[in-house]
Amino acid sequence: MEEPRTGRKLLRWSLLMRALHWTVATLFITLALTGLNLLLGKFVFRTLFGDAVWAWMIAASKVLHNYLGPIFGVLLVIMLVSLIKENIPKKHDWVWFKKGGGMIGKGHVDAGFANGGEKAWYWLLASVGILVVASGFVLDFPNFDQGRDTMQWANIIHAVGALGLTAVSLGHIYIGTLGTEGALEGMTTGYVDETWAKEHHNLWYEAVKDQTVSEEELAARKAGGSGEPSAAKPS
Repeated sequence: MEEPRTGRKLLRWSLLMRALHWTVATLFITLALTGLNLLLGKFVFRTLFGDAVWAWMIAASKVLHNYLGPIFGVLLVIMLVSLIKENIPKKHDWVWFKKGGGMIGKGHVDAGFANGGEKAWYWLLASVGILVVASGFVLDFPNFDQGRDTMQWANIIHAVGALGLTAVSLGHIYIGTLGTEGALEGMTTGYVDETWAKEHHNLWYEAVKDQTVSEEELAARKAGGSGEPSAAKPS
């Protein structure tokens, strides 16, 4: 952040939304790793570890991938529905992209609760992600009389879509952790510093700035066991 922290916090993510995000993220990573193993593992791990270890790895990957996939699909839909209001494209999002999220030119670019990049990731999940989930269901339940051609197309769509999402997710993970100071604490504690809100989501900040709380007040709430308020969203 360019300016010092103020010590005043805004609730950005509720406990329920944080739990949903981390569950979906954990399932996504597990499915990505097991999927890569199913797709390419025999060319790497079989040679490295031999048939015995490879047989255990591929069997475990198959079971995890097949059973966790549908759970991921259901939770992804729930998360997408929960966040759709904050991810409707706005005119200032186009400016955000033209200025590369603030990397081109001077000054910060306007952003609401979600900036242009976050909205792009959302709609990628809502399009390609749903295609991957749908094709995964076709592959997971072959007992509904799918033809061979249908299974082959589902396999191609699933593999290509999942590889693309996995590649883009690496950028999402980096920006949400090491790449942006203060972003990770928002998804772990639920709160972000006022300075972070001003610099990265100024339109959202202007709408909810009267809801800031001090670190001392947060500590008192935690000590008193009071419930967490609803996340601050613009009206």
